[in-house]
Amino acid sequence: TQLLGDDDDAVAAAACEAAGRVKNRAHVFAVTRLLAHHQTRGAAIEALAQYGFAICGTLGDMLEDETVPLAIRARIPRVLKRIPHQRSVDILIAAYRSGDPAVRSSALKALTRLRERGPSLTFTNALLKQHALNEAHRIYEFATWLAPFESYRGRRGSAVSLLARTLEARRSEAIDRLFRILGLIYSPKEMYWTYQTLAHHDKEKHSTGVDYLDSVLDKDLKNVVIPIFDHP
Repeated sequence: TQLLGDDDDAVAAAACEAAGRVKNRAHVFAVTRLLAHHQTRGAAIEALAQYGFAICGTLGDMLEDETVPLAIRARIPRVLKRIPHQRSVDILIAAYRSGDPAVRSSALKALTRLRERGPSLTFTNALLKQHALNEAHRIYEFATWLAPFESYRGRRGSAVSLLARTLEARRSEAIDRLFRILGLIYSPKEMYWTYQTLAHHDKEKHSTGVDYLDSVLDKDLKNVVIPIFDHP
């Protein structure tokens, strides 16, 4: 344990590797502290992943504990995505409720990786659907805020134009998150194709994307998601 706290990053990293091989749970908290440091982060992630699903509960508790430094919490999903277990999926879905964007972003990326590499894992958690609805409502909010600035978008250099572009960027990010979540619930490849299609300026392709969403989304999602793209 003392070596995990050594001031020499090389020594601490080597101690991480040893902890991962031994898998002594007494070292877990000391290893997670090293997630906060760039020099030891990779070794800490590798070591924690070697513990396997046995420490998923501990990592989940730390992820939800706001007293744990954000530099650590935001990196825990990078460990969980390397533990292809249903417990990892459930913890990451719950973590997406976090009020911190860094945690949400990291959790969503980790879920995407698990969806791609864990065909036996299930993503039927009801929270996923709620997360998708929440992102859709954020898109509506950004659209509402953008409406008064529509005529200012082309006025480069003005503060109002900058605000409009910032809101547009945030709206685009919310759309990206929405389709990432839909890709967890439905087919990742099909949702990525739909995302690309709806971004296209060709009306026929855009219509094809809307029709696909209409054919696969359940009623609740359909009522909220399709109007975003059917009547932009």
